[in-house]
Formats: sequence, structure tokens, C-alpha cells
Amino acid sequence: MNYYSQTYHFVPIWVLVDYLDFGDLSTLIDVVPRNLQNKIANDLTSFIIDNNPDFNDKFDPKVMTSFIKNIHETRNICAHNNRLVYFRCRSDSKFFEYLHTKYNFIPDDDRSTVYSTFISLQCFISQTEYAKLNNTIRKRTQTLDNHLASIGINSILKLLGFPDNWHLRPKIEQSE
Repeated sequence: MNYYSQTYHFVPIWVLVDYLDFGDLSTLIDVVPRNLQNKIANDLTSFIIDNNPDFNDKFDPKVMTSFIKNIHETRNICAHNNRLVYFRCRSDSKFFEYLHTKYNFIPDDDRSTVYSTFISLQCFISQTEYAKLNNTIRKRTQTLDNHLASIGINSILKLLGFPDNWHLRPKIEQSE
């Protein structure tokens, strides 16, 4: 960073981003002008298409910022060892038809849950990363289910916004 500052008297955004935490990055994206949010969303559209060849729409900046806000809130709950059970983000993420309809969400559904945040990660991480995350959570949920005696796993899944028996769904194939 010093190199750019001393040599060019400014620091390019791609260098600066490496020094921002997720909260700073979230705030930065939220406060930049709309035309810059559009450019970021367009770049993410390319990323989504690379990971989901059947996607042929645009990633709206309002959807993008709503996803980022909820990912940030959920990340903070996890980072500070707070309880995810009963947790709800402060606001619903915007309805993203391409993604939400794949998971049987309709526009009026609650999209402030951990599950909704979890599926929105597909817009920001690769298919392989998402598959690894999904399969890890699925396996740990199965392990938890095997050790529970006083409460059913579906009760816990429901408190996180996940569908019943989510952990019994097939594993997502992941490439290395």
C-alpha cells in the first residue's frame, strides 16, 4: 500500500480492499454512488454466470447490497460466538428470483433467516466453495442429529430457517 501511496499518490481500490474487514467493505459498497454499485453488480453477474451457466439475468445492486448486509450480520453473530438459533437479520434480503425459486422461496417468504443468508452466498463464492460449505454443514447436522436425544433436528433446522430434513438431501458434488 505504501508503494502506491508514495509512487502514485493514491491507493487503487483493489489494493485497499485487502486491508478492509468485511464490515468496512459492506459499508463501502453501501455508500458508493449507484453507478458504481451497478458496476460491482455487473461484475458479480459475470461471476454468477461463470458458476451458474443457466443464469441469464442481471444481479440487481439492491439485491446485492441486501445480501451483503445479511451476510455481514450473520458473519458477526458467528464471529462473536453468539447464538444462531432464533437469529434473524434486521431485514429481509431482496427477492432474487433466480436463486430463491430454486429453493422454493416465494416473494412473500421471510428472507432474514440463516438459511436465506446461506443460500445467498452462492452469489459471492465459487461453486466448489459453496459445495464444500454445504456438505460440511450437512455432515455436521447429521452428526448432531445422531447425538440428540431431547429434541429433534428438524426443530433446530426450523429455528435457523432451514427446511425439514435438509441434512438428508444429497451431497453437492464438488470439484477440487
